[in-house]
Amino acid sequence: MIVLDASVIVKWFVPEVGDAAAKASLAAADALIAPELVRVEVASALVRKGLRQELAVGDAQRALGAWLRLLSDGQIVLLPNADDIEAAAKLALEVGDPRLQREFEETNSAYPEPRHRAAGPAPKKREALP
Repeated sequence: MIVLDASVIVKWFVPEVGDAAAKASLAAADALIAPELVRVEVASALVRKGLRQELAVGDAQRALGAWLRLLSDGQIVLLPNADDIEAAAKLALEVGDPRLQREFEETNSAYPEPRHRAAGPAPKKREALP
């Protein structure tokens, strides 16, 4: 049994680094499972590659069709993951991502505090997330 990630599945359809190993996993597995979210993640990645011209539009359409056929054939067992999304989002917010923090700091440093504030009460501080 192999648990699949969307990035591996995309490599089945798109020539990129690691695609040979990804295709070998498809051939060697007795069972393939993935969270149901990959249905949308893979479709989105294939469309995005077409829009960014990383793939010809026709190739992106063919890859998307092959992905949808693979799903309809039941070759991948999709496991529900709705309960995991909230926990994952909370964890991501608690742990943070240094790249996002840097981006936030860079964006905010480009807009210095105004010298004069409008009359009225000072803005409230944001509360920490639960």
